[in-house]
Amino acid sequence: MSPTARRILGFVLGALMGVAYALVSNLINDYVMPGVPVYQPWPGRPMLILIETFAAALMGLMVCWPDEAIPGVIFSALAGGLASSIMMAQQKADDPAVLFRVVALLFYTFLPRVVILSPVCIVLRWVAHLWEQETLYDPFSLRKRLIAPVIMMLLAGVMGIFSMLPQETRYSLSIMTNILNQGLKAESADELPDALKSVDGFFENARGGFTLEVINDPDQIPVQRPFTSFGTIETPVIIRFESGYAFGCVFTPPYPSPFCTWY
Repeated sequence: MSPTARRILGFVLGALMGVAYALVSNLINDYVMPGVPVYQPWPGRPMLILIETFAAALMGLMVCWPDEAIPGVIFSALAGGLASSIMMAQQKADDPAVLFRVVALLFYTFLPRVVILSPVCIVLRWVAHLWEQETLYDPFSLRKRLIAPVIMMLLAGVMGIFSMLPQETRYSLSIMTNILNQGLKAESADELPDALKSVDGFFENARGGFTLEVINDPDQIPVQRPFTSFGTIETPVIIRFESGYAFGCVFTPPYPSPFCTWY
């Protein structure tokens, strides 16, 4: 197999791996939480799937570019770690304070990302090598040549499952969706669920569809809530309506209802 053919093969294999991972990782939460409108960061789900697929294709191209496997694996893992870090920082670019913390965190997690991506690059190069060997020495067999890429795609899909939100978070988002649906049906402020009565302007301004975004720091939402013991996992949620109205809620165990305020 010529170098050009090997590089094209790497690009195609990377795209196959990328589309399997991107589809599962971006759709898994909708599958396990039907009816819960989880917020999709910029540039939106379809574009994220395309970008992740193309990024994986480029990794496949880079890992198969050199004649030797090791330089290709190292170079593609470094490029993949850098690209994923930039992408994560870009999603927080609209909030300078959060962006600074994200960039600082990515500085310390860049090498771990490279380490995590290295086995992915090794698998890509290994599958490309198998395909190349079968091309050189074996009679053509489509079934035999598809075994390794299909297994690779299945493994990528399994990795995408790890993008599923934790069980506690899924439970909180389901409760939040039910509370919001009840609030939108209220005919007066007195009929609002208790969790929404403390939110200024909900009855007047909450219009249209809404999305739920889980953030990392519950203290970003300025709401009074009970003191929690060390290690208690709280779930902070930002609710955004199509009308532009937004507010925040924090789920604090063991209380079943969230503590909400205008955000």
